Amino acid sequence: MGFLVADVAGHGAAAAVMMAALRSALAAFQVFGRDRESAPQDVNSIVNELAVPGMFITAFFVSLDPKTGMLYCGNCGHPPAFILRKNGNTESDSKAGDLPLGIVPNIAPPTILMQLHEGDSLILYTDGITEARSDKGEQFGDHKLSQAISSASTGSALSICDTIVQQLQLHENCPVPADDLPPPPGAPGGRAAGVRATRDVGLLPGRACGPGP
Repeated sequence: MGFLVADVAGHGAAAAVMMAALRSALAAFQVFGRDRESAPQDVNSIVNELAVPGMFITAFFVSLDPKTGMLYCGNCGHPPAFILRKNGNTESDSKAGDLPLGIVPNIAPPTILMQLHEGDSLILYTDGITEARSDKGEQFGDHKLSQAISSASTGSALSICDTIVQQLQLHENCPVPADDLPPPPGAPGGRAAGVRATRDVGLLPGRACGPGP
């Protein structure tokens, strides 16, 4: 089982082209890819060929072994993932990754191993979270993000999203406009399980249900 969170630098038509390149690269990897450790390299080689000059994509690749709960991760210039343990503790592997996708033809991010146990949650996000600023110019940062995640330890994946967004709004002292929030569950285009997005903020939490060590 594999998934990723990615963030294109910039906005507009060029950013849309880059995201289309990433989608094409992921589709090609499904057919021609070698193994989970090679996913960042293989995807980058295609993105680099299709990239708009001066544009790039940060990405965090994750491959989950459902039998063991082991996560095999590759970080391409993206903020590190958080794990919320069942006991409420948070962990983050801040090991350096590699360059973002689309800058150079060859990258080789080291494989980051993270162990999930039943009841743990994995939180992936974009830098719209940590770089959000208060009216005094202070960034939300990793510390406040970790605190927000910990405070939602007894909730569902969606409640983790909601808690982070609420804390982000308090930090900015500026509620997100209603038309920037996703529709409620059940509405056309309503949120998928564990996914929320506001403005340039992306959140993807997921909770392990077992089996696992």
